[in-house]
Amino acid sequence: MPDRDLGSPAWKEPDSTAVIFSSFNTLKLPASKTVHRSALNQREHNGLNYGMDTSNSNDISMRTMDKRTFLKVTGIAGAGALTLPLVSTLIGCSNAPSEESKATETQGAAFSLPELGFSHEALEPAVDRKTMRIHHGKHHAGYVRKLNAALAEHPLMNQPLETILASITLEDTGLRNNGGGHFNHALFWKVLKPGGESAPSGALARRIDANFGSLDGLMAALSAAAAGRFGSGWAWLIQDANDPDRLFVASTENQDNPLMTGIVDAKSQGRPILGIDVWEHAYYLNYQNRRTDYVAALLDRVNWTAVAGLMS
Repeated sequence: MPDRDLGSPAWKEPDSTAVIFSSFNTLKLPASKTVHRSALNQREHNGLNYGMDTSNSNDISMRTMDKRTFLKVTGIAGAGALTLPLVSTLIGCSNAPSEESKATETQGAAFSLPELGFSHEALEPAVDRKTMRIHHGKHHAGYVRKLNAALAEHPLMNQPLETILASITLEDTGLRNNGGGHFNHALFWKVLKPGGESAPSGALARRIDANFGSLDGLMAALSAAAAGRFGSGWAWLIQDANDPDRLFVASTENQDNPLMTGIVDAKSQGRPILGIDVWEHAYYLNYQNRRTDYVAALLDRVNWTAVAGLMS
């Protein structure tokens, strides 16, 4: 495995954010955790403590976060980002538990398998019925089950999925594989759901043209990333967290994804808005070793309305 670049791009504080952070000078969060840049708005109703019980000082050490540290960790480049929903909320797998559910029963906060949202045969001939049934009902369900098992008695239990993904390290194998598997597949079903636009429009189309020259340019980049991923993994269309107009393509191994700031290279981090599964279980029954044919067929079925809805 190649060395990981765990650093983050250089950041310069925007002048426009000065007024909105005047109340954040005493923001607290666990000293041992890294909180993902998009988790802020989900935690606002919990007093900006990221849903964690701070009453027990023996359980988790706390520290004061100043404005600059807050900006660096969350990656917020402007006031508009404060209302930005979590991607996991938009794709139905956030599971940010309420304070009431956490106080009553732990299992109420367990992650669950989201509905596929369409029939198993809806993507034929691009994806056959049997593959879809196994992929969602067996593989994705297995990731959810193992994620819940890995979180049992873990300090990150009861946290939103994106907070978990941004907090894990190379040692958190169970959370890495299964948290990633859950998020990645939930996004996968979302952007493949039949209906919506068959081509990008509006802000998404303008950003694609600006970054790739055309939709064909984006398709070529995604196809190359998917074909070039050795073994299992994903190809991604990613939005830069600090520059919303910048879209780029990257690939990750196994079930890693761009939200894993403690795992993936800095150049592959950001807000994922489209993912292509290139694990063999996604296509082998129908395509065998013809991964490029599978990717081409899948890209022809993308729901661009759903992709646009995941952008900030």
